[in-house]
Amino acid sequence: MPDSNERRSYSHIRALMAGTSEGMIAVSPDRTVRMINEAASAMLGVVRNECVGTPIDGLGVCGLNAALREALDKQAAVVSKCELNGNDYTFTVTPYVDGIAWGAVVTIRDNTEITAVRRRSEAILTSTSDGIVVFDAEDRITFVNPAAERILGIGAEALVGLVTDTWKVFGLAADPEGTVRETGTQSREVRMEEPAHRIVDVRIDPVLDDDG
Repeated sequence: MPDSNERRSYSHIRALMAGTSEGMIAVSPDRTVRMINEAASAMLGVVRNECVGTPIDGLGVCGLNAALREALDKQAAVVSKCELNGNDYTFTVTPYVDGIAWGAVVTIRDNTEITAVRRRSEAILTSTSDGIVVFDAEDRITFVNPAAERILGIGAEALVGLVTDTWKVFGLAADPEGTVRETGTQSREVRMEEPAHRIVDVRIDPVLDDDG
């Protein structure tokens, strides 16, 4: 039976879990639900009190069992995605040592609104007649719209995932003054011979997210 210190610790953890908007599930070393907060029960459509003490696979979350096994095998955090009840969720499984055995904490984030915004944005970018190529912070191409495919004569499947300086996409050397993150907006008039002779105005603008 837990002593007073254990009960106080449990109550403190329970209060922290209840106060967050993200779903949280504590998984015991025997793969049963130790604690689940209100946010997680609402996201998964389960009754919180009925889940405690039951096997984690009883929650019926796609990919969660595999992510849990991988996290415990590697003893490192594992991220998994799942669509459930029409919503998009990201699960982060973080293992912890409970005495001599390993348990895990599962954090659930609802990405439904973010996914919807991204899809709307991609629809707008796809429909524009201007060629648009999107790079991430590591100079990896993440999106190419149909207009850019026509201008470059290269399909998106060959470009997305490519890590390169922006100007090299057009066969040009990088700006000697630095990257667009260092210089701000860069623009050039580019003469292209392939797939057809044309002169295009290319403008590169840095875009900052919430983390800068």
